[in-house]
Amino acid sequence: MKITYCEARLPNRAPWRLYHRGRDRWFWSQEDADKAAADLKKNVGKLRARLTARDVDEVLHCRELLKGIPLLRAVRFYLDVHRGQLGAAQADCAVLIDRFTNELRGRPKYLAEAKRNLELLAESIGKLKPAAVDVNRVDDFLAQFNSDWSHDAALKFARAFFKWLCSPRVRVRRDNPTDTFEFKRPSGTKVYLSLPDVEHVMKTCQSHFPEIIGAVALQLFAGVRTEEIIRATWSMVRRGMIRLEPEVAKMGQVKGKKVPRIIDFWPTALDAWMPKPLPSNGPLIPDIERKKNAKGLHHRYRDLKSSLIAKCQQTKPDFRWGQNAFRHSYGTYGYAFWQSSDKIAKLMGERDVDTVHNHYAEYETEENGQKFFSIGSAELEPLPMPKNALAIIQKLMAGTEPKPAIAAQSA
Repeated sequence: MKITYCEARLPNRAPWRLYHRGRDRWFWSQEDADKAAADLKKNVGKLRARLTARDVDEVLHCRELLKGIPLLRAVRFYLDVHRGQLGAAQADCAVLIDRFTNELRGRPKYLAEAKRNLELLAESIGKLKPAAVDVNRVDDFLAQFNSDWSHDAALKFARAFFKWLCSPRVRVRRDNPTDTFEFKRPSGTKVYLSLPDVEHVMKTCQSHFPEIIGAVALQLFAGVRTEEIIRATWSMVRRGMIRLEPEVAKMGQVKGKKVPRIIDFWPTALDAWMPKPLPSNGPLIPDIERKKNAKGLHHRYRDLKSSLIAKCQQTKPDFRWGQNAFRHSYGTYGYAFWQSSDKIAKLMGERDVDTVHNHYAEYETEENGQKFFSIGSAELEPLPMPKNALAIIQKLMAGTEPKPAIAAQSA
């Protein structure tokens, strides 16, 4: 403790300085500085009276370990470094989940999914301290999810949160209670529909949700993404080719320029399920609207599609569904049909073939690929055939029958 006078601080600042334990206090008069020093000495005396022999021994041992570094400086350095840990240890899980959510970085879709699952986690364990969350609490949280995908998504973000709590920057836990749980879907696998399930989806859509049957057919048999369906118009869909403009397609850029996505494969399944005739303009989904709900802006097509899947699960107990199952079905059967990763990657609008190899290769046979792209085509009404068709064909082959007028004009 030391009192000094600094005349250079006058006239605007107090000149008398009281230095104690690495900190300065300034006073306008020496009497005020002396009084403050006396109060500090009195308090120090009270603290010394409370020191035990063990306390003194620990202080002396710390001074030896620090090898000349002042003990007070070492304590302050420790507090500054571990300030976040000390504050986190006293906070509830809800506060820490909010802090973890704010620190996440990534694409908007990933951040929205993270926020949704972490909010559910906060509802389950938000009032608990981090150390009070055990395996049973995590099990209760995961039990509320019925589908494999929602279970795995919740487990993924819960595991990331507790891993963050165990990190050196936070370190309010030494173990991760989610390590004992396993994902229901192995990493890298994608759920795609079986051939009976595909046919069941289309027939259910035709009978209960006819307003979206064209969009569902484009997702299943042309690999169009949900977001592309929402933004696309019928003017982009012509029989034989689908051209999704850059503002609609998720295709990326080629040499710095946005390019459209061209789907130049039109299977017979599209002829079977698409509207006849094809509309010339207007949105793919009639009465497009966006409404506000707990998850933010939501498109009407998503609601209708969810209702379609729920109806399929209700009417077919073994119906198997997963996230993006329509597109994964197209990729899986498309790879089996074409036997070319380059071809199916181009049709699906993928930037490289790695995604095709990782998710769609070697799951189905070429025969099933052909069946997939012809689902529903057997139900198409055949064109009317004239009664004397066989006689006309025989005369044409013999060269005795004149060519039809249309053929002659085209020639």
